[in-house]
Formats: sequence, structure tokens, C-alpha cells
Amino acid sequence: MKKIFITLIGVLLINIHATAQNTTTGDILDVVRRTNDYFMKKYDDPTKDTFVKKVRTSNLWTRAVYYEGLMALYEIDPQQRYIDYTDKWADYHKWTARHGVKATDADDQCCQQTYIDRHVMSGYKKDMTHVKENLDLQMASGRNDYWTWIDAIQMAMPVYAKYAKLTGERKYLDYAMNSYRWSRDTLAGGLFNKKEGLWWRDKDYVPPYKEKDGKNCYWSRGNGWVYAALVRVMETLPDGDHAKAELKADFLRMSKALLKCQRKDGFWNVSLVSPVTFGGPEMTGTALFLYGMAWGVNHGLLPEKTYRTPMEKAWKAIASCVHDNGFIGYNQGTGKDPSAGQPVTFTSEPDFEDYGTGCFILGAVEYYRLISGFNDKWPDGTVMSPWFNNRTKVNPASLGTRYVVTEHGVKSDSTLIQTSALQAVIDKAADNGGGVIVIPKGTFLSGALFFRQGTHLNIEEGGKLKGSEYIADFPILETRIEGQTCKYFAALVNADRLDGFTITGKGTIDGNGHHYWEEFWIRRKWNPQCTNKDEQRPRLVYISNCHNVTVQDVKLHNSPFWTNHIYNSDHVRYLDCHIFAPTTGIKAPSSDAIDIDVCHDVLIDGCYMSVNDDAVAIKGGKGTWADKAPENGANTNILIQNCRYGVVHGCLTLGSESVYDRNIVLRNIEVNKANRVLWLKMRPDTPQHYEYVTVDNIHGTTGSFLVVRPWTQFFKPEDRADMPLSQCNDIVMRNITMECRNFFDVGTSEKYKLKNFTFENINATDEKQAFDPQLIEGTVVKNVVIANKNC
Repeated sequence: MKKIFITLIGVLLINIHATAQNTTTGDILDVVRRTNDYFMKKYDDPTKDTFVKKVRTSNLWTRAVYYEGLMALYEIDPQQRYIDYTDKWADYHKWTARHGVKATDADDQCCQQTYIDRHVMSGYKKDMTHVKENLDLQMASGRNDYWTWIDAIQMAMPVYAKYAKLTGERKYLDYAMNSYRWSRDTLAGGLFNKKEGLWWRDKDYVPPYKEKDGKNCYWSRGNGWVYAALVRVMETLPDGDHAKAELKADFLRMSKALLKCQRKDGFWNVSLVSPVTFGGPEMTGTALFLYGMAWGVNHGLLPEKTYRTPMEKAWKAIASCVHDNGFIGYNQGTGKDPSAGQPVTFTSEPDFEDYGTGCFILGAVEYYRLISGFNDKWPDGTVMSPWFNNRTKVNPASLGTRYVVTEHGVKSDSTLIQTSALQAVIDKAADNGGGVIVIPKGTFLSGALFFRQGTHLNIEEGGKLKGSEYIADFPILETRIEGQTCKYFAALVNADRLDGFTITGKGTIDGNGHHYWEEFWIRRKWNPQCTNKDEQRPRLVYISNCHNVTVQDVKLHNSPFWTNHIYNSDHVRYLDCHIFAPTTGIKAPSSDAIDIDVCHDVLIDGCYMSVNDDAVAIKGGKGTWADKAPENGANTNILIQNCRYGVVHGCLTLGSESVYDRNIVLRNIEVNKANRVLWLKMRPDTPQHYEYVTVDNIHGTTGSFLVVRPWTQFFKPEDRADMPLSQCNDIVMRNITMECRNFFDVGTSEKYKLKNFTFENINATDEKQAFDPQLIEGTVVKNVVIANKNC
């Protein structure tokens, strides 16, 4: 009998482990999309008031929680319609708290979490005036006793924390922490029972109040709100921050307590420790606990071994609540205790659906991150979206009808310009609902081509799309060039305002730049001051105002001007591309490999770059008033990895036409005779801020490794009384093995400030031996050997 019992236990453990391994990211995403699609279809107008007993504006707390979930979903499933839906809602409410800037009720302030998130995601282009006014007015009251119920901690505390991180002003976080401490420690003797690790909802539920079985009343969703708030505030704070340590202690107490009271079916009771009190399944609290636990494991606060099975059970529990059409059951209605909205069943419809959908998405997305196994962080400590771990190549066969150009009147002829015929194929495909424009083996000469929504470009091996050498074949239009929006020539391949555009295949896009290069050098010889724009040249590929773009496997060669220019776009991937322009003989002037201009979420992975200018250049605007122009902006969340560099001016160059760059990573790179690795160009005529840049695991040969110098080519300073001081801060270089002529080429200036640079695990040769970390405030040097000398 004992032997049989042991065998059964072993089988049970094997089954639990197998169950924990069965859920895939695809499974999770399918369910989350279904729930969100249901919601967005049912509530298709995000501006419309809600009608539950009375009219309420759609920026009330219930809807605000939904948008918290939607922003999380966008991180793993970047569909532009999510952003459009959110911005339509926020625009309608003028990016203002419910009931205006004088609102002090946390429920009315909750919407501002998403306002701040969208401001950051948009490159800091949203208006935060009303957010600031609201928070400042509440702080000016001198009161910290507004949060009289624990739901308020989730509704308002992250607003203050997010705004503190956005502005760098600690006072907002301090106010939130003092308000939190009042709720936790002072109100009714303290709403947090530290001994049991759980919270009473408000003063009405502090003992002597008890459930019928004599146990304390800890409402599930109320505790879920606090658990989520701890997560959402901690993720705004750096490690070592004393406030983070304080919140972490509370988070760990709650986590331990929640483990003890999880039901066998994966849910938590609405009254956490009293199973006799409305003891059926409930989704919202369970989803919030899954959110917090998964976040804790993902951030190293909780041991995965302990929490993995409870989280898998919780996921399966909330997934079981989802109907085929996306409706979510077991969603407890609004209220303040376990009795609210009862009976809660699989088919019962709560008074408000929106917050339940938000809770579900938050838990599901964080669990998705865990299952994906991808938990890299940006230099500022925020977690990278799993999107950056997706190297799955696009299959052109999945993109619709193939339009092989030779089957539609286009000839393979290297001497015949066929712009009109090629454009006609693109237009035909677009008019028929989209498809793939296929360039087969052969050479096809063309001027500017304009792709439309639903169309894609596939260049088969041996196929070549070749640019015309006549500038007249590239029409003048309003475009973006050298940090300015102006009239200039179209590129060879143009994609504007497209979602999901792809360029695939092992063929070549050849800019045929030889003629343009010759003309440029002749003009420069005649007039050394002529600018890049003076010699009229097209770019090779221009992607503007686009979302979800993939360029993979293609050869991008011989561009007359910049090779790839990405403007005001997001979620753009360059995978395994070969980017080349001559660096000897007749050199290809200003043939930058990839220029990133006012973009966020860009992945460059596995590419080879050798061009006669910068490889990856981060742009965004230039001029004394560049930070005020709406067409300019920030570049954030840029990952360049696993690439090889031949001769380039800079492997990663920030500027010179750049305003604000944050979270830029260059890693796992092989360099062969580059002029520079990291080049921070500081324009005296432009307010510039480069921060949280990491260069990691780089080896090879270069002229200079780090260059920080004023850049004065073609600059035009103007008088500006409030001109911000430019700054570079939190720049990390680590795990570097390089042969250099000059490792540290850094110049100081009254026009900019350098702060918090880190050099770690570096072994480099250096003919100049100019390494002087004292030039930079707050420099950290760890295990650095330069020219055989310990630094």
C-alpha cells in the first residue's frame, strides 16, 4: 500500500510539472486577444458615457483599469488599433482627470496612469499640463489622508510614481509614499495586518468586524488592488531606492500570505481566509494576484520554484472564465466587500465589465512574460517587451496573393526604367486587398515606388530592384531629412502610414549610387561648404509613420544617400540584412546604414553593416528650437544586437540631429576597423539629452571607442533665453575587448554636461592613453585595463 501511495504521489508531481509546461505564449495571447476583441467590439466608441444606474464619463476608474490592461497588451501585441482606441479616449477627455484638475478622489485620478504611459510611448508628445496641475493641487493641500480605502492605493499611487519618474521630481513619489503609509499604518490603526500579510478594505472591516466563521474579512479584489499598486510603483523605482525596499517588504509579506490561501482550483476566495463566505470562484482578485506573482518572479523578488505551480493554476483558473465569444465570467461587480455583486457565476454579467477585463489582461500579460522566458531589462531598469525576443521570420506566402512583376507586364531589363509599370503592380495588389510584390531573378530598374496598405515587397534570390540614376525619377514631396521636415526627393522604396509592411527575400535593393557619388564629390571639391542636401540624391528605403514593419534577409546596397531611414514609426525589425556602400575608391557619401528618427521599439538583429558614414544613427531634430517642434521627438527602446560591422564612421551614433534618446542598447557586436564604436555628437545649437545607453559585449578593432565631442558641421545657433543645457547621463560600457588607437576621446564643454558613465570589464589597447574618468561626473570604473594598465 505504501508503495502504491508513493507511486501515485510521483505521478501527481509529474502531472503538475507537465501542466506547468503545457501553457504556451500562443495559448495566452489567443485568450487575451479574444477577451479584448470582445470588449472593443462591444464598447466601440471609447468616448461614450457609461450608463449603470446613472451616467458616468468614460474616464472613470472602471474604464481606467481597462486601459492599464490594454497598455500591457500592447507591449506583447503591438496593434496600432489599441493605441488609436486609447488616444481617442484620452483626447476626448483632454488628458484630464475625471471631474477636472481639482479632483482628489483616487478613482477620478486613475485614468492619469494611462495618460502618462501614452505620453512616454509617444516620445513625450502628449500634454501633461492637466496631470501636473491635478497632482500639484492635491499636494498643496498638505493632506495625506485621502486614501481611506485600499482600492485608492492602486487608483492613485502609481499616478504619482509614474509622474515622479517622468519628471525626475522626487516630491511626487514622497507624497504618494506618505499617503500610502497613512493608509497602511495610521487609518483605523492601520489597514495592513502585517502579521497576516493581508489588508482590511477600510475602517469598517477592521476588527471587531469578522466573517460568520469568526475570521478576518480580507476582500480579494481589494487586496489585489494593493498588490497591483505595489508592482506598478516598484517598477518605476531603481534598485537601492529606500521607497522600493519598503514596498518590497510589504509585497513579500502579501505574497507569502496569498500562497497560503489559494484554493485548490487556482482561484482565491472573495473573502481570502473565509471559504464559507461566498465561496465560489472569482476572477478579478485571482487575476491581480497572478499579475503580482508573475511580476515578482520576473523581477527576481519571488522564487520561481515556489510560485510557478500556483501561477499556472491561477492562469488556468482565469482562462476557464472566458467564454468562446470573449465574455469573462466569474467577474465580481463593483462594491467594497465579498458580498458585492453576488451571486458571481460563469454567466453572470457584472455592473461594469471594463475593470474586470483590465484585471484579466494585466495578469495574463505578466504571465505571458514569464512563460516567454525573456526578461531582459532596458538600461533604466524597465523590462523589455517580449516583442524584442521575437526573431521569427515573416513567411511571404502568408501575406496574400503573389504578384510576380514579370507576370504583369514588367520586363527584366537593366537599362529600361519601369517605374510606372512597377507602381501599377503595387496599385493593382492594393486595389485587390493587398498582396506581395515579387521581384524575381533579374534586374528591374525603377524610380520611386510607393507601397500601399496591405502590400509587401519580396525580392527573390538573384532578383535586383535597382534605382534610377536620374534624380527626376524621384519626385519632390514633403518628407523628413537631416532632422527637418521639408521638401525633398522620395526614396526608391517608400512606405508611409502602413501597418504590417514587410520587405523579404534574399535578393538585392541596389541604389545604383555611383553616378550620384561622383557628382557629390565634384560638387564638394568645387564648394567644400556644400551640404548633403545640396547634391540631389534619393535615399534607398524610407519608412515613415508606420507600425509593425519587418525588413529581413535582403541586401541593401549602394544607396545614393542614406540607406534606410525610419521616421516616426514603431515596432520595426531589421533581421539578417546585409547593408553595404563603398568606403574605398569612389566612396558613398552619407550612406548611413540605418537612421532612426523619432521612433520607439526598434530591433536590429544579425545584420552586417559597412557604409561610408554612420552605421546606426539616432536622429530626431536639430536647431535651437528643435525640442519645441511637434514633428521632432524622442527615440526610445532601441536594441541593436548580434551584428557585424565593417568600416563605418560610427557603429552607434547619437546625433548630430537628435533631441532626446533613452534606452538604447548595442550588444554582442563584432567590429572590424570601424572608425568609432559609440559616438555622442553634441550640437551646440541644439538642446540634446542622451541617457540610459548601454554598450555591452563588443570586440574587434576600431579607431576610437568612445567619442564625445561638439559637432559644429552646418550648425546655426540662435538666441534662446531658456536654452536647456545638453546632457549625457547613465552611459554604460562593459565587457569590451578592443584594439583601439584612442579608447577615450572625450571633450568637455560649457554647452553640455556629462554624468554617470560606467566602464566595467574592459580590456583595450590605446595608443593615445587618454583615459581620464575625472572628466565625467560620477564615473564608475570596475576591472578596466587599458594599454596594459589597471585603471
